[in-house]
Amino acid sequence: MNQLLEYFTNGVKKTLPQGRKVGMEIETQFSLSQPEHGNLIPAPISVSQRAMRQLAKGDWEVRGQKGDFISSIGNSRGDLISYELGRHNMEVSTAPQPVDTIIAHALHLCQVLEQAMTDVNAGVSAVKLPVFPEWPAEMDAALLAIPDARDANWVKLDGIDALAPLALISSVQFTVDITPDEAIPMLNRLGSRIDRFLADFPQEKIWHDYIRGSKAKYQDRRYGGKVWFDSMKDYCNELSQYDVVENQKMVPFYENGLDIPLFVRSVWWYFRLKRYGDQLCIEVRPFPRRQDYYFAQHLEFLRQVMQF
Repeated sequence: MNQLLEYFTNGVKKTLPQGRKVGMEIETQFSLSQPEHGNLIPAPISVSQRAMRQLAKGDWEVRGQKGDFISSIGNSRGDLISYELGRHNMEVSTAPQPVDTIIAHALHLCQVLEQAMTDVNAGVSAVKLPVFPEWPAEMDAALLAIPDARDANWVKLDGIDALAPLALISSVQFTVDITPDEAIPMLNRLGSRIDRFLADFPQEKIWHDYIRGSKAKYQDRRYGGKVWFDSMKDYCNELSQYDVVENQKMVPFYENGLDIPLFVRSVWWYFRLKRYGDQLCIEVRPFPRRQDYYFAQHLEFLRQVMQF
């Protein structure tokens, strides 16, 4: 537990000399209509690959690739476009921005992605909903985008039946710069409003089904987690109660040689600390993907709750 505590405290900025910045991750699912059947299907991976290649000819460049498969592209400003779990579910990740410009920046990036997708296939449309409206009759690996060995390990660990439904949900997440002194008070303010967050978060049930159905046999609170902490030490102690995903199995928590950022990513709390270089942040996860105008409403609610 001591290494976790050091990771979140040692060498991090004690102040925010350039002001507080916010990043966003926006997941958008894309559908392809089948007029002859009167329904929608998740857009095939060939469409998103063509869109990624088109963007990489302009202001973007390939950042992740396995063979011919492009898993992510980025621009010179630090923004990224990548796959979420689903082959049709694309994630826009913004570089940190000042609070008063983050929404406009995120909207622009979403428009860039949507335009690229429709340019390569006019039948493609963005599904701005938290859950894909029409689920395939059978869940299988064809729904998933698996760009690297780490993702392949998750498929083997969880099993397709448990994992595939996560490919059909989309969220909006905010990452907010904080100082170490702000960490626990802000986490607790967020936790005090968890009922408000979950009042409109339809994917909550799907996440709980995943935890219960996975072959990994996760501890129940690995998703959601605690929402109130006494101190940073208490936060790290709670985090250390969870097993580590190692290759294709779960092993008891250990610290010597632990990849802490990867471990933190595999514990899906509603509100969790993250570190980027020397900057400490809080990632706020339970916002549903809906129409773009909700972005500003989410940010305003977040500012009221976190008090920044």
